Amino acid sequence: MFRIIIAMSITGSMEPAPWTAEQENILRTVLYFDLFRHPLSLGELERFLPSPVSGELRSVIEHGPLASVLILDKGYVRIAVRSKTIIEEREHKERRARKLWRIARFLGIALRHIPYVRCVCVSGELSKGVASSSSDIDLFVITAGGRIWVTRAILTAIKKVLFLNSKRYFCLNHFIDEDHLTFGDRNIYTALEIVTLRPLCGEKLYRKYLQANDWTREYVPNAIQDAHLTPPRRDSQSYVQRCMEALFPAALVDRWDMQLFEFWTRLWRRRYPELSPEALRHQFQSSRFISTAYGQDMLARVMARYQELLIEFRCAPPEKPSGGISRTASAAAGLWPTYS
Repeated sequence: MFRIIIAMSITGSMEPAPWTAEQENILRTVLYFDLFRHPLSLGELERFLPSPVSGELRSVIEHGPLASVLILDKGYVRIAVRSKTIIEEREHKERRARKLWRIARFLGIALRHIPYVRCVCVSGELSKGVASSSSDIDLFVITAGGRIWVTRAILTAIKKVLFLNSKRYFCLNHFIDEDHLTFGDRNIYTALEIVTLRPLCGEKLYRKYLQANDWTREYVPNAIQDAHLTPPRRDSQSYVQRCMEALFPAALVDRWDMQLFEFWTRLWRRRYPELSPEALRHQFQSSRFISTAYGQDMLARVMARYQELLIEFRCAPPEKPSGGISRTASAAAGLWPTYS
């Protein structure tokens, strides 16, 4: 019933809506973030559009066909059929995010002393400046070359001992090493996750990561702006980190890393016997230069809902470079929570 109301509210009939390419880009962007109950500010909308708007964004939204489906409310753009409470919900999430950011900044200071950690970024929901009641701090970690699995083991041990394995503080979802920064599979979903990462330490490597994935500009050309980047700080290895890394010969650590890689691969296979080999690869990417761990495959569900909304709002399916979302690359990028 909800879908029928939306379709009728757009045009009054089941005929295609008369969106221009510019209007459709705006609508598609708002619809995508609406999947996460995340109304966009005008600044965010402009940042995430696949192409610039020819006129003033506010005017394009408030006048013409888009005015029947989008509402600018307290500085945020929401779908007209959404309750006004979605704006209050976002404001509440922003207040909670500010509290979580205090913990995240402490983690950034602490984790830079851990052996083989070279860069730590916040990903997921918190990287968008919001935090729901169930949110944790999702971390994206870049390690020294060939040290992913040793680093993962160290951070997992710290989490279990000091934080009692609580996900309320931080979640270790994604590791890559500094020698393999480029994503081979390119799509709008992965692009959005990359450009919204927020560095806690290792800003120079973070910038190098953005440069290595400069293809994101094909999808969100305005997303990476120097004004959003903080000046590099605390980039050199700490004295504590250098001392701990010097304790063990490189050949020994190489062997440990390989053994831990094999251990984790077997562990996930035993822990999730119901998953097919293909599903296991999507949710738990494991190699010597990448490690991801997402406990459930939410992407298919999210994208199915997105396609439904595109049909309901008479939007054409996104074409490359504005679409083509791949399961593998998207799982690697880190998916923020969905809401039913």
